[in-house]
Amino acid sequence: RQPVSTSALKLSGYVSVWIQKCLPADVRDATQRQAGATERGIPQALHKNRPVELEIPLPFEEESAVYKVKEEKFKIGGGEFSIKMKFYAIYPSDTEAKDLLFQKKALSKANSGKTAPKIHERIYFQIQIETGGDFTGAFCAASMNYQDFFPFPVVMCARNFSKDSRIGVTLHRDKL
Repeated sequence: RQPVSTSALKLSGYVSVWIQKCLPADVRDATQRQAGATERGIPQALHKNRPVELEIPLPFEEESAVYKVKEEKFKIGGGEFSIKMKFYAIYPSDTEAKDLLFQKKALSKANSGKTAPKIHERIYFQIQIETGGDFTGAFCAASMNYQDFFPFPVVMCARNFSKDSRIGVTLHRDKL
């Protein structure tokens, strides 16, 4: 069920795409070399700080969820890296609706930057990221409370790109 909500949460952040390569054997310590470990270096940005903005309605009815989908595409070499992000707001069962009017007013103020809203403790959020294009194969998800989700969730998702590197995406609040 996706009930219509009169309040919405405005999310605003960034998405960056990166590659992370294995360190050469001479950089790894002796213990890592013996174990055959593949220590990875610091990720290197391929695309940085693409703005992402969306508005997700909040459910105010038990056993309901709402979501918004945002898709982004990036050119990498001769290929395309695409990501599909699903942003969920979930109001599970067994909860009591308390002070909904106050919450809606507080949310309105928060979106104008004046104060943080008091969101019902039982509404939680989820972000799902799926990669596609020439780099299909990664799926990541995280469930979060309001403080972790707003003003934008911070999460990363990656997959192996080759024998010695991985490619990934990071959602973040501030520019890198």
